[in-house]
Amino acid sequence: MEKLSEDSKSFLLVVKEFAMALCRIRTYSISKNWYCFFGILWGIPIPIVTIGIDLYSTGLDPAIPNIIGIITTHPLHFFFLLHPILFGIVFGAMGTVRYNKEQKIEEFEKSLINKNTELEQVNKKLQELDRLKSSFLSMVSHELRTPLTTIQGYITFLRTGKPGTLNPIQNECLKISEETVDDNLVVPLVAAAMIYILDKVHLVI
Repeated sequence: MEKLSEDSKSFLLVVKEFAMALCRIRTYSISKNWYCFFGILWGIPIPIVTIGIDLYSTGLDPAIPNIIGIITTHPLHFFFLLHPILFGIVFGAMGTVRYNKEQKIEEFEKSLINKNTELEQVNKKLQELDRLKSSFLSMVSHELRTPLTTIQGYITFLRTGKPGTLNPIQNECLKISEETVDDNLVVPLVAAAMIYILDKVHLVI
């Protein structure tokens, strides 16, 4: 039942496309729509064959007066004479339907190309931002570690007791300062720099 419903929808879609094609000028243009021309050629043999059969069955020669007489005697031949035109319209409509589908495919391909170009541009920006981020983090890390290394060196020097003897409280304070310089200052600052860069990347994108 479900398959029957899908087939019905598909059939109605084909009918709709065909009906819309009948309203297009392209359907009736032999110069723009070769399907129309081939339809006319396909329909030409039908009146020729039917009139020929009628001439043969009545024993008449294929002369123009005899042909006109048969056509006027049997009006059904008028219907057969219309076949090249009818076939031209039907084939022309099929050509228009195909042309419309090709146009849609071409537009879709152009859209994909444009999207691909946009993605390439975004990718280039991301690569450039990634390079800037790496460069910035390297610079920040270097600029932070240079003074911090000096501070750490002085703290270590003071803790050796060479400049003077330290009491336990002073020694403990220097120990805490040394640990703070090592763990709790450099890492948060670098992390903050990374968050700042990521926020900028998000804003650019």
